[in-house]
Amino acid sequence: MTNALDVHLYDRIIGQILLKNNKPILQYSPAYVDDPQAVPLSVQFPVRSREYANDDVESYLENLLPDSAAVREQWARDAGLLRANTFDLLTVYGGDVAGGIELYPEGKGRSDNSSLTPVNDSWIADRIRTIRADPTAWNNSTDRVGQFSLAGAQGKFALALHDEGWYEPSGAHPSTHIFKPGIANLDGSDISEHVLMQTAQRLGLEAATTQLLEFDQEHVLVVERFDRYLLDGKVKRVHQEDFAQATATPVLHKYEQDGGPGVAALAQTIARHCSDDQIEADLTALTNALVFFWIIGHGDAHAKNYSLLLLPGLTKLAPFYDINCNFLLQTTQVIRAQDYNGFNGTELAMKVNGVNTVGAYTHETLAELSKTFGLHKSYASEVANFFAQHIQSALNQVISELPKNIQKLRSHRKSASGDLLPNTTSQRRVSEINSCHVSEGFCVGFLVTQAIAPQKTTALIYRAIK
Repeated sequence: MTNALDVHLYDRIIGQILLKNNKPILQYSPAYVDDPQAVPLSVQFPVRSREYANDDVESYLENLLPDSAAVREQWARDAGLLRANTFDLLTVYGGDVAGGIELYPEGKGRSDNSSLTPVNDSWIADRIRTIRADPTAWNNSTDRVGQFSLAGAQGKFALALHDEGWYEPSGAHPSTHIFKPGIANLDGSDISEHVLMQTAQRLGLEAATTQLLEFDQEHVLVVERFDRYLLDGKVKRVHQEDFAQATATPVLHKYEQDGGPGVAALAQTIARHCSDDQIEADLTALTNALVFFWIIGHGDAHAKNYSLLLLPGLTKLAPFYDINCNFLLQTTQVIRAQDYNGFNGTELAMKVNGVNTVGAYTHETLAELSKTFGLHKSYASEVANFFAQHIQSALNQVISELPKNIQKLRSHRKSASGDLLPNTTSQRRVSEINSCHVSEGFCVGFLVTQAIAPQKTTALIYRAIK
């Protein structure tokens, strides 16, 4: 097993990760240090002629791998490794990771590890079924050299789209899309994620582009990678890092309650590391997202679910991703009852002014959120008011555009005259469900529509901003 990994970024070797005394060390090459346009591996590791030998390097690298120890151990067995440690896993699976970097054993160039294998609908459907049956079964290749690694807790896999066909790539061929079959034991969570990602876009948030596709009757969320772009007909990588990496946070501490970053740390990271002409726009965009996540009850927006893009001469907030709704974790009976006080205890991933439950937000909470991001006091309340007026129409539009055989509901929209007013549900737009398909107590269309119904949304918002 090698003790050195070459680090490739933007079509050149920028340095090495060395293993010394079982600790990874980062060393940039002298030529890279002399380049004024050099992009750092992480904002934690500015491009300098020194070794980075602290635990932050280990934290950065482990955040390139799946969160689950069971998945990492399975990957180690698949690759014939003796240990499931971070360095050894990346010698095998570091060829296509989040962001722009590629990691290969010293001296093994990209051309030694390149393949682009066509796959058909049956192959993709088998991958989807396998992951749904066993969330640790991310890997499905017998040719493991240069295999992808994606961080996170959900089972997923990456493919490349070329000439309207799907391929399993490695090495010089980057993946272009991430396939997410959904959260284990939550049938249809891939559908709800697509609905909410699309709703976020319709409301003005910059979110990753998603599609809901079917392969041999298996539906799956397909996310277009924003860390890839097309240049002269070739797919290129864009470097990114998540906020856990940017703040030297170990994967086990990605949640604030476990010692990870909170909203103040997010704001500070943007202010310290984003390009000067991006800081205000990025702080505003993140505030908008946090208000949206509060409204939809997105309780998994931890440090790894925000990222920075790192390009020559530019560092900026990346598009948002992994957006879902924790209200859907409630029982179907709670949601059908439409007693929206039942959602008040839903926890968010980060506190604002000491508050991290949906129902505890007040005008002061939103004002403190605005203050944390350097915005005027009423900004977050104004954003919430905008969402209150537009979220239901955006949500209904997205659901109406689902593939017909996946669309499990028909929505009837009723409009009442008058403005949206606090505590006056009769004057709010409502959606009535005509029919829906119920599977294992999880009816995606019904639950999303009801969990983010206007009665709940406007009551929640107006109680906070009145």
